[in-house]
Formats: sequence, C-alpha cells, structure tokens
Amino acid sequence: MGVAGRIAAVVGTVLLAVCLVGGGYAVVAMTDGPTVLLSTAFSGNDNPHTPFSKDELVSMAVAGKRYSFDDNDRAALDAVQRSINEAAAADGRAGEGAPDFAESSGSADAALASADEAYVLTPDALSHLDDCYAVASTARTVLLACLIGAVVCLALAGATGGRRRVGAMAVAAGSAVLAIFLALGLWAALDFGGLFAAFHGLFFTAGTWTFSWESLLITMYPIAFWMGMGAIWVGVTALLSALAIACGALLRRRAKPAR
Repeated sequence: MGVAGRIAAVVGTVLLAVCLVGGGYAVVAMTDGPTVLLSTAFSGNDNPHTPFSKDELVSMAVAGKRYSFDDNDRAALDAVQRSINEAAAADGRAGEGAPDFAESSGSADAALASADEAYVLTPDALSHLDDCYAVASTARTVLLACLIGAVVCLALAGATGGRRRVGAMAVAAGSAVLAIFLALGLWAALDFGGLFAAFHGLFFTAGTWTFSWESLLITMYPIAFWMGMGAIWVGVTALLSALAIACGALLRRRAKPAR
C-alpha cells in the first residue's frame, strides 16, 4: 500500500470514529423521540411549584428542542409558550409573575417578555438556546463533511489495501470510540455535574448556560433529563462502534492478505 493509501487509512479511521460519535448525537439531537421520552419521565420532577402540567412541560420541552436544534423558529416556540400559559391561567394555576396577555394590549411578545422565568423562557434562556442552535448547525455541517471524507478514505484505502485494510480501519475506529466513551462514562458515573460543566465549557461562554432551578428552562430540562440524553448518546454510539468492530473483524477474516 502506497503513501496515499496509508494516509487515507489514518485519516479515514479518525473520520469514521467521528461519524460513530455523530451517530449517537444524531439520535438525541435530530429526532424528537428521546426528548419526548425523557421529558415525560423527568420534566417538572425537581420543581413541585411549577404551574404547568406534565403534558404542558413535555410539549414545551419538544418545542425548545426543535428551536435549539432544528429550525430556530421563534414564532413556533412562542406559540407553545402562550398556549401552556393560557391553559395554566384558565385552570387557576397561574400566579404572580405569569404573563398577562389581556394587559399587554393583545401583544403576546410583550406579555412573554415581562413574565417571570418560572413561566417563560427569559431573554437569557433564549440567548442560550440560540447559542445551542449555532453549535448544532455547525455540528451538522462538520458531521456531513466527516461522513463524506470517511467514505472517500475508505474507498481509497480499500482500493490500495483491500478489504483487510478497510476492516482494520473499522476495528480501530470502533475500538477507539468505545475506549473514549468508557472513560467518559466512568467520569459521568463519578461526577456527572463536572462532565456536564466541562462539555458546556467547550462550546459556551461561562455564565451563559446556568439558570435557577425554578426557571422554566431547568424545569423542562432537569439534570436527570441530561443524564438520560447522555445515556442514549453513549448507548447508540457504543452499539454503532460494536457493529463497526464486528464488521471490520469479519472483513479482515474473509479478506486475503494484501501482497
């Protein structure tokens, strides 16, 4: 195998590893299922004083996820905020600090902007979600580029080194990701808060992602919610990595050694 093939093998292994991690990310960030499942289980559990029902918090959690990772559609997000607040007001669950749509001359924006953090996503919370969308948009572009690059490198490595080389790349990528995620899993088990803070520190400015426990944002997404998201991400990535190792080992066994 020539120099180009060796370079393709190394680069392709790294890119394939990134894609395996990206597969887990895609499940938690690009589909609604995990958000529905985990918000149903955990949203509101740490805030017994929230004025919102479980179903309302779930709908808000899904709207927040879509705003942060899918479309950044503020009108759609505000429509859900207004809907759950009007329902709480109609049932007598709204108290001091709730948005008063009647006193705001029909302006939902004004009512939401003046409400307490327990009832709405404040400007600081919305700014953080906007930051999340910027990171997610970049991540989608990077993952697509890595996927294309991995396919090209696998093809080049296969053409120059045969299926045995492709198998070795898959085994190496899967093994590396499992080792890294095992270390992260141990960290999470010992200090999830520290891991959570370190992860956010990579992408967000200090002080822009911390909110009070009574805020709607944390009521929607308590720490248990994020632990569940992490578990799903790790689980999906581990499964993909195990499949990569299995497929790579199969290719290596069936391939004749390259001459």
